[in-house]
Amino acid sequence: MTTLRPVSGLVVACLLLAACAAPGGVGGGPGGAGASSDDTTSGVASTGRRDPTPDVAPRDDLVSTRALQWVRAESVGDDRVRVFFTASNPECAGQSVQVEETDEAVTIALREGTLPEAPGVCAAVAVQASMVVRTRAPLGERAIRQPGS
Repeated sequence: MTTLRPVSGLVVACLLLAACAAPGGVGGGPGGAGASSDDTTSGVASTGRRDPTPDVAPRDDLVSTRALQWVRAESVGDDRVRVFFTASNPECAGQSVQVEETDEAVTIALREGTLPEAPGVCAAVAVQASMVVRTRAPLGERAIRQPGS
């Protein structure tokens, strides 16, 4: 006989978070609540804001940074791009950005690290966030890329 064990609330919360953050999850991906007809296969949209995620300001004082992948980008002006990503607890972590531009592409590299004023103990929390990044020259027809792509 098989014995079933109850699933803890933490496991259920993690599964719900993963479902909401996954492409095609709540409000994302083709056919999701946030989809629009101007989506492209590169993940770049050229119209106004579709998600209510908060814009965060880049920081230059982070400790112990690591690479952070963004999941989507959209043009929000001639020289601005908004990138969307999953961030760690905003009381403990911040993000920085590095932009490299060529005639063909704009490469946007995000990093995440510990805030200098972070408390000694931080809850493991994931939040959807975005950041507006300025380019030196108008975006035009240039591709928006992550490092290594």
